[in-house]
Amino acid sequence: MTSKPNAPTRTRVATCRFEPAEYATLEAAAAGLGLSVSEAIRRSVTETALPVPRTPQLDASAIVELRRIGTNLNQTVQILHRWQEGKAKDKDRERMLGRWESITRELATAVDTLARRLR
Repeated sequence: MTSKPNAPTRTRVATCRFEPAEYATLEAAAAGLGLSVSEAIRRSVTETALPVPRTPQLDASAIVELRRIGTNLNQTVQILHRWQEGKAKDKDRERMLGRWESITRELATAVDTLARRLR
């Protein structure tokens, strides 16, 4: 392995032990940041900022769709609460329960779609 120009020469070695789960977590974190385990430990000890892992961006249409579903869900819950308090009619309750089932299906579909996009 060649060293980078002007890179400090590292001559000291520190050894430490980890439980298997701890090391797996460390490996996964380092890999997620594109670093070796040694570099991740070195940066955490020297307080050098670790890179922030990139998160996939949601497209605007996904955000609009989730907002729409959330608004419908909120309205439905408000009506169901009013019914529970005796401030809404039974026919409203039945209609909202039907909407609730529909919104639940829509939400599950939207979440599945977003999960596929983010993979």
